[in-house]
Amino acid sequence: MVAPIYLDYNGTTPHDPEVIAAMRPFLESEFGNPSSSHWYGIRPKRAVENARRQVADLLGCDAGEVFFTSGGTESNNHAIKGMARARKADGRHLITTTVEHPAVLEVCRYLEQEASPRPMWMWMRPAESTGMPSARPSGRTPSSFR
Repeated sequence: MVAPIYLDYNGTTPHDPEVIAAMRPFLESEFGNPSSSHWYGIRPKRAVENARRQVADLLGCDAGEVFFTSGGTESNNHAIKGMARARKADGRHLITTTVEHPAVLEVCRYLEQEASPRPMWMWMRPAESTGMPSARPSGRTPSSFR
């Protein structure tokens, strides 16, 4: 019998043994909520802050700039909404492709329909064979490009 090949790395991935070893105490005995103020949360909070510093050092940024989320959808929401809202004055256009993950498309649709004096425009482009957005129009054209 031929062993199956796992191809759903989008859903989950196997854990590296070093990661399992580092996490084991927090799965078995140091399982307190790091956001709590009680005794059980002290060691987990220190571990999270240490991990935040390690990631910041790896990325060359400040630890305060590193945010941990529960997964991809939450991360997409924070990143896309944050950038769109922070850059409203520079333009109100979101450009994405038809092959994006639904989590990306949904947050773009949300921003497009969000109540605001000036709406956000979502430009959805087909993807070329390279995966890059096509320059071909999508059929959606705003009355003015600001």
